[in-house]
Order: sequence, then C-alpha cells, then structure tokens
Amino acid sequence: MDLTPPQHPPPIPPGRRRRAAPWRAVGVAGFLVSVAAIVWLSLSTHGPTANRAPPPPVPVWDKVLHLAAYAWLTALAVVALGGDRAAWFRWVGVGLMTFGVWIEMIQARLPFHTGSVVDAAANGAGILLVLWIAGRLARKRR
Repeated sequence: MDLTPPQHPPPIPPGRRRRAAPWRAVGVAGFLVSVAAIVWLSLSTHGPTANRAPPPPVPVWDKVLHLAAYAWLTALAVVALGGDRAAWFRWVGVGLMTFGVWIEMIQARLPFHTGSVVDAAANGAGILLVLWIAGRLARKRR
C-alpha cells in the first residue's frame, strides 16, 4: 500500500489567476452576437427575406448564405469550447442543428417569412462542414 500523499498542482499565487485563453472569450462573445443577429434577421420584418420578397436571382445563393451563417456560428462555438472534440459534436452539432430547425419552423408560421426544409439542410451542412474540418485539424495536432 502506497502511503505517499497525492501530488497536487502548486497553488496559484494570489495575483496570478489562470484565465481562459483570450480567443475563447472572443469566441463566446462573437457567438452570442451572431446568434442574436441570426434570430433578428430570420424572424424580423426587416430581414432580407421579409415580406416574401422575390427569390434572389440565383436561388442557390440563399442556401450558400445559410451554410455560411451556420458554419460561422459553428466555428465560433468550437473556438469558445476549446479542444474538447466530444463537446463540439454533442453541444455544437446537436444544439445548432436544433436551433436551425427551430428557426425554420418559426419562419413557416410567420406571414412575412417562409420556412424551408432545404434551408435547414443547408444550415446542417454548414455545421457538419466546420465540425469535420475542426476534427481533422484537432487530429493532426495530436
């Protein structure tokens, strides 16, 4: 039986607290601002698709914007969570996909917007793309 006391990290001196990396704070702030912007653009009467405006000249462009917006949200969330890949898939992947479907369901009930399964799929594609890239980069660092 080993009676040696367990090794603990040395105590942190009073003036030197450990802080989260500054880019994580930027990721959290950027994520929250971006979520608020997406909610406003998706549900307000002032968003780009309000009042059932005619579709853009290139219909694919709207899907590219959905993919880019959710890729941006995912990238910010991955930065905010740091290196925990399991949390990326659990919280970011499932959480943002739920958020994207929720927004589309609400848009389908608003008179001045349209909800779309294809838009939700584009949201999911942006999420999966960034999670795939982040997973590959994390694997290379090990």
